[in-house]
Amino acid sequence: MKSKNILFIQIMILVLTTSCNYSPQNVTQSWVDSIARYGSEEFMPAKKYKWGWGEAVMLNGYVHLYNNKPNEKYKDYIRTAMDITYNI
Repeated sequence: MKSKNILFIQIMILVLTTSCNYSPQNVTQSWVDSIARYGSEEFMPAKKYKWGWGEAVMLNGYVHLYNNKPNEKYKDYIRTAMDITYNI
């Protein structure tokens, strides 16, 4: 069941990032933001991030979200997940 949830969230983040460009400017939170928030807060918090194929796809989705709609929340999630998995 968890793998189906992972797949669903990954697909939603990756496929729906393009809709970020079409949302009205006065809307503070779109449904893409809601899915991304659920993914980063409930489903896979950055502080509990573990490197794997599915997780990397989700992280890549956050990179695309940040590139399409710069937001410090996305940047912080990416940075925290990378810091936890990549010891310098």
